[in-house]
Amino acid sequence: MEGKRREEIAEEIAVQASQLRRMAEEARMPFLGYLAEMVVLEAWREASRERDASEEHGASGAAG
Repeated sequence: MEGKRREEIAEEIAVQASQLRRMAEEARMPFLGYLAEMVVLEAWREASRERDASEEHGASGAAG
């Protein structure tokens, strides 16, 4: 994971967790599917936070 930004890592986690959620649902494991979905939601939230933070730093850097 060296060299990747936190936003990219969070997005990758979201995608992989989504695949796990699908597998759990197909195997009729609803609780595991639910847990994987929570990971998906939190990973996208984290990616969004990272994106917002980098945009704020970029905007403040351009203004300063």
